[in-house]
Amino acid sequence: MDVEEAIERVLTVINQCFAFKIPPQSSAAGHRADSWPKDPVWSGRLVISEINGETQVQLRDPKTGTLFAACPISKDGPPAVQKVVDSSRYFVLRIVDAKSGRHAFIGIAFEDRNDAFDFNVAIDDHQNEIKREENAVAEASSKPAIAKDYSLKEGQTIKITINKKPKDVEASPAPVQPLSIASTSKNADLLGFSSFDAPSSSTQQAAPSSWETF
Repeated sequence: MDVEEAIERVLTVINQCFAFKIPPQSSAAGHRADSWPKDPVWSGRLVISEINGETQVQLRDPKTGTLFAACPISKDGPPAVQKVVDSSRYFVLRIVDAKSGRHAFIGIAFEDRNDAFDFNVAIDDHQNEIKREENAVAEASSKPAIAKDYSLKEGQTIKITINKKPKDVEASPAPVQPLSIASTSKNADLLGFSSFDAPSSSTQQAAPSSWETF
């Protein structure tokens, strides 16, 4: 049986990230980074990607690409990413083991504030996209499309006008009139030139024309 190949679309890559083993949340306000240990348990690359339509925050080795932890982001599940209350560079991830389904919470931190900003923007954009999709579905369900009836009702007809090309009118050719030569002292040819003197009698031969016949 062929295994379906996963299609991955990388959304954001941050080359330097630190992971911490953190204590349980102590107050309802949220996690505090000042209670975390100073030394991280892991450092490497953070990748936000979409795999077969599901978004994940992955912690990977920068050299081998080995997966250290994965934080799936589901619109129907519990919060996957949380901000700490005392720093803009620290966050909490809800990581899930793909085989057992067990989950745990770890802390992550960025040394560069720009990296923390990029991570925060990428998460916010993803959450806003989920909200837009939910709003679109809700709007479509609240306003069902009304099917229009284009069928002809009883007694209705459709008039179609087709432009026809008029037939050519056959014109009868005009009768050919015989040419007549006026009996003048000079005869005019068809082009308006004087050709020769008219003969004085029927026995007199006509002189040849001074221009070529066309």
